Amino acid sequence: MGIKKMPPSGNAVGALELCFSRAGDGVFPRRFSAASRFSAQDILFTGSATGAMYLALLGMKRIHADKPQVVMPAWCCPSVAQAVLQAGLQPVFADLDPETFAYTDGLRASINDKTLAVLLVHFFGIRVPVPQLPLSPPFFLRDCAQDFMFRRGREEDADLPAFYSFGRGKSLNGGHGGALCLPAGSPLLSACRELLDGFPSAGNPLLKALILNGLSHPMAFGLLTRLPFLSIGETRWEDPLRFTRMHPGFLRLAAALLDALERNLHAYAGLVSEYARLPALSRGAARAPGPGYDRGNVPVRYPLLIADPSLRQRFMAGLNKSFGGVTGQYPDLLTRLSGAPAGLAPGGPHPGCERIAREIITLPVTAWIRNERAAFLSRAQNLLVGGHV
Repeated sequence: MGIKKMPPSGNAVGALELCFSRAGDGVFPRRFSAASRFSAQDILFTGSATGAMYLALLGMKRIHADKPQVVMPAWCCPSVAQAVLQAGLQPVFADLDPETFAYTDGLRASINDKTLAVLLVHFFGIRVPVPQLPLSPPFFLRDCAQDFMFRRGREEDADLPAFYSFGRGKSLNGGHGGALCLPAGSPLLSACRELLDGFPSAGNPLLKALILNGLSHPMAFGLLTRLPFLSIGETRWEDPLRFTRMHPGFLRLAAALLDALERNLHAYAGLVSEYARLPALSRGAARAPGPGYDRGNVPVRYPLLIADPSLRQRFMAGLNKSFGGVTGQYPDLLTRLSGAPAGLAPGGPHPGCERIAREIITLPVTAWIRNERAAFLSRAQNLLVGGHV
C-alpha cells in the first residue's frame, strides 16, 4: 500500500546526543509517567505503538472472550486494523466528522452486544471525547500515537487505557517503542502484564534511531525516496506485524529525544499557531479541522483540508518544490488500500472519511523549518490566496 512520502522525523536529535545520553534507565519512565499522569507501575513498554495496542486487545479479549468486534475509523493507519486482525478480532469501520476527526452519530449503529472496544484515535494530536452511547462497550482505548502530549486528567479518562508511540516521525522520533498505559489495579493491567512476558525481545534500536534522526530534513529524505530499490517513504500493509517488548537500551535514547522535544516545544507551538491562521488568510480556500492547539499539545504534523483538488495539488507541489515535507495522509479508506486483506467488511457509508481522504494535506512541524518559517508561511499564504505556483 503506497502512501505519499513523509519525512521520518518530527524532532531531530544529534548523533552524539543519542549515543552518549547520560540518563539512567529509570529517568525516562519517571518523566513519561509524570507527563502522561499514569503511575509508573501502570505503564507497560513495548517495541511499538501497534504492539502496545495489540497487547491491550489481547488483554481485553482474555477478559471478554465472547466479544470479537473492535470499532475503529474507516480512514486510519492500516497497521491499526492489522493489529486488530492479528489479535483474532474483527475490525468494524465507522465514519468520522471532518470538522473534528471524532466519530459521527452513526457510531451508534456500529455498537452491539459483540463489541469489545471502541478505538479513540487522536489524529494530529486532536483529543477525541468519549462518545455518549446508549449501549457502551466494555472498553474505550485511546490511540495517542500522534498525540504524545495527551495528559490523563479528566474524569472520563480515569478508567480508560491509552497507548503512545515513539516510532518514525513521532514527537519522540526513535523508530522504536510504544507505551501502554492502563488503569491502576484493573483486571486489564494484570492480564496485559502477564501477556507481555510472552512477547519476544527486540533488537538494539540505536542504529535505526541514528538513521531516522540523520534524515530529519524532508529535502534530504525526499532524495532517498526517489531511489525505488530502497522503498523508503512508503507505508505498506504488512501481514503479519511483529510485536516485541521494548529493548532496554531504548530508555536512554528516549530520554535524549524527550530533552530535544522540550527544547523545541516553544518554537513548535509558535509555528502551529501560525499554521492555524492560514485558513483565515486563504479566503476560505482551506480550513483547519479540530480545536486550536496550545503549547501543551503540539502535533508533529498539522492538518489542512482543501476541497478544490487542483488547488490542493498546486499547494503541495508549490511548497514541496522549495521546502519539502508537505504531504497527503492515508490516500483512501482502509478497505480500498492496496494489499488490504480479503474479507474486510467495508460497512458504511463513510462520507466524512471519504472527504478527509480526498481533501487533507499535512504541514510539517519540525526543527528544520524554524529557520525558514517566514518564507514557508509566506509561500503557503500566496499559494492559498492566489493559487500561484
